[in-house]
Amino acid sequence: QSLANKLNLTKGQQGIASTANGNTRTYQTNIDVLNIGAITLNNVDASIVTGMDSDDSVLLGMSALKDLEMIHKNGELTLRQYQ
Repeated sequence: QSLANKLNLTKGQQGIASTANGNTRTYQTNIDVLNIGAITLNNVDASIVTGMDSDDSVLLGMSALKDLEMIHKNGELTLRQYQ
């Protein structure tokens, strides 16, 4: 929630997510441009999750990862954008 506020993300439709800490409120949003290192993703569907205000952690879901190739080798994870 605090990171979403810093990034001026718009809260959309409200929902509920079941997490390890119990149920929490969520809001749909959209990220126009998401940069992960040299990777740029556009128009990424996202969720704002309330109750996780302790830091600016981000959990990447399939709305972002579906456009990436993940290679895990020798203890290193490499992300590559599909061309």
